[in-house]
Amino acid sequence: MTNINNLLNEFEQLTRWLESLKKMDAEKFFSPLAEGKWSVAALVSHFKSWDEYVLYNRVPLFNGEVAQGENGPDQEEVNENAKQYAHSGISQENLINEVIHTRKQFIQTLSELPEEAWSKNHQLNENKTITLEDYISGLISHDEHHQKQVAL
Repeated sequence: MTNINNLLNEFEQLTRWLESLKKMDAEKFFSPLAEGKWSVAALVSHFKSWDEYVLYNRVPLFNGEVAQGENGPDQEEVNENAKQYAHSGISQENLINEVIHTRKQFIQTLSELPEEAWSKNHQLNENKTITLEDYISGLISHDEHHQKQVAL
């Protein structure tokens, strides 16, 4: 269980990074990172959209509530909806707080899963099996990728 706790702590790191974004100038937060790129706000909203998708559509698979996952949503649509939400008039602080709340809810749900759920191979979709541990590790890498984009 120690490895799972370490993984969950690492997954929670995003919330600390998000807290630091509250100090960012709002104009910079809502402006594209570069020509044709997303804003920091859109990236932040992107975390919330995908956390919600995984929490409500993938966790039941890893918890044994469904036998096989679906092929997943239209990624472009989820990302575009996240971008639009970020620029819908929501404040920087409220957006960040929503994402932090969603991530903490996600982590709480993961922490309540039985230990065997973490190492068992699950049929993610027609073509892929994966353990929950590997899946969350992939999400951590995804978090880090976007954090590096903001740091540029």
